[in-house]
Amino acid sequence: MVVSALIFALGLLGLATTSDADNCRVFPDDKAWPSEKDWNALNKTVSGRLVATVPIGSPCHDPNYDAEQCAFLQKNWRDPALQYILSCSLLFIDGD
Repeated sequence: MVVSALIFALGLLGLATTSDADNCRVFPDDKAWPSEKDWNALNKTVSGRLVATVPIGSPCHDPNYDAEQCAFLQKNWRDPALQYILSCSLLFIDGD
C-alpha cells in the first residue's frame, strides 16, 4: 500500500513539473519532425518496420478531405471493428 501511494505521488509530481517543452509528441509542422531522409534511415535500422500512420479522422479535414470517407467514419466511429483495422488506432490488432 505504501509503495502504491509513493508511486502515485511521484506520478503526480511528474505531471505537475512537465511543461509543453517536455512534451514527447512531435507534429509534422514542428522543427523536430524527421525529414523523409531521416525517416528512411531510421526505418532501415528496423528492417522497414516503421509505420507512417495517418490520423483516422484525416478524411474529414483539409488537405485530405473526402466527403464519402468522412461520412463513413462519422457513421462508424463508435464501432470498435473500425479501430481494429487502422494502424493509427490504439485498438489496432496486428496480424503479424
